[in-house]
Order: sequence, then structure tokens, then C-alpha cells
Amino acid sequence: LHFTLLGNLEAKGCDPGFLAKGRQQCDDIDECKEWDSTPPCGSNATCYNTQGSFYCHCLPGFVSTTTFEFTPLTGECKDLNECLEKQQVCGSNTICLNTIGGYNCQCQTGFIVSTGRCADLNECLEKPEICGNNTTCLNTIGSYNCQCQTGFIVSTYTGHCVDLNECLEKPEICGNNTTCLNTIGSYNCQCQTGFIVSTYTGHCVDIDECNETTGICGVGGDCQNQKGSYSCLCHPGYSNYDNKQVQCSGDCRIWYYDALLPTTRYNTIR
Repeated sequence: LHFTLLGNLEAKGCDPGFLAKGRQQCDDIDECKEWDSTPPCGSNATCYNTQGSFYCHCLPGFVSTTTFEFTPLTGECKDLNECLEKQQVCGSNTICLNTIGGYNCQCQTGFIVSTGRCADLNECLEKPEICGNNTTCLNTIGSYNCQCQTGFIVSTYTGHCVDLNECLEKPEICGNNTTCLNTIGSYNCQCQTGFIVSTYTGHCVDIDECNETTGICGVGGDCQNQKGSYSCLCHPGYSNYDNKQVQCSGDCRIWYYDALLPTTRYNTIR
């Protein structure tokens, strides 16, 4: 330390820390003021003068390497790492960043400053598109989850939610006597030909065409109901030419054959 001492040291034998003033007086040296370049306690401490001496006290954010009150010969001030010494200094859901003589607090990922503290960031509200198409965003504390909507499934190739083909994944999903029609995000069930939705069970049941449609086989045939279909059984002299769901009509082949028979046949019959 280089102090500028004013007065005459030889005028009187003064103790260290004092300066002779005249021949009979020793005045205290204010070491905290009497310096030429470098503060006696350094830049990270406050200097306090005492009678015949002085002591140093570390500024906030710094800590003494020795005692609370010290001199440059007995200690110094070093940075206090508040993040290590005071682990809860920033509060919950934060990251503490130490600086020289201080510290900064930052919210962890998934949190945002609200009323002086770090509160959960609802990503689902702040960024509605965060999960992509065909998804449902579920907020969690400090994060969020994405779920595919009903009727969609995560693609192993793209990681996106794509349509789930229920008709392929669950062939029995519609039940018996039905046809499954896949749609985007869903599916429809239709009764197969010859079946109708029952108003009692909601299932596809056989249509009894023979009772539903009078004369479906014509006057020359009998209707026989079958599961999902029906057949017309033609009387003698009638035919549907092996089209089982066509009305029976007069068999032209029989009439044509009769027309070729000898006339005496009719005479004999008559």
C-alpha cells in the first residue's frame, strides 16, 4: 500500500496508524482515504477506518477467505457462488447462474415467469400446433404429451399420426353380415346385400324377400328364402332360365316344342 502521509513523523514518536501533528499530537491516519491508486481493501470490499488501523468487509456477493472482518494482510474477498451455497436461492423450477458478485435466475424449460416466480408453461395453449395434425395435446408440469386422436395411430416411419384402418386392424369390428368401410379417422359399417339393420338389436339380419315383396317370383314360381338371398322355384311350364332371382315366366322352349308336334297328338288328346 502506498499512502500519502501528511505531517512530520519525526516530530513525535507516534504508533503505527497515527501521524504526528506538531510536537505533541498524533492523529489517526484514515487508511480508507489516504491511498494513491489501489483501494486498500480491493475492489470487492468496503474499507472501514478505525483508530490506528482499518478493516475490510466484503461487498454483497463476495465472501472473505478468513474472518468476517479482515485486513489485506490477513484475507481477501472472493466471489460467493450463491448457486452452490444457497441452493434454493432462485426458488422452484429455476436454473441458477452464478456471476461475479451475484447470480441470475432463469426458468427451466417448460416454465415461464409469472408474478415473480416460474410457473408451468401450457404449451398446448401457447402453441396449439405443437403436436401436429390429428393429435391431442396434453399439458404436464414443465412439459406436454402428444396423443393421436381416436381413429389415428403413430406411424413407425414418420412419427406422425396417420389414419388407422380399423377394417384391416379389426376385421370383426362390424360384426356378421356386414361390410366395413374405412374413413379418415373412423369407419362405417354397412349391411351386405340381402341383410338389413334390425331395429331391435342394431345388427344386420337377413331380409326375408319372400315376405317383403309380394309376387317376387311371379305367378309361375315359389319363393324360397335363403340367408342373404332367395331363390325362385319355377312351376312346370315356367322358367327363369337358371336366374334364380328372376320371376318365373312361361317357358318358350316348351311352347316351341309343342308347336312342332303332329296335329294328331292334339286330336288324340282331345
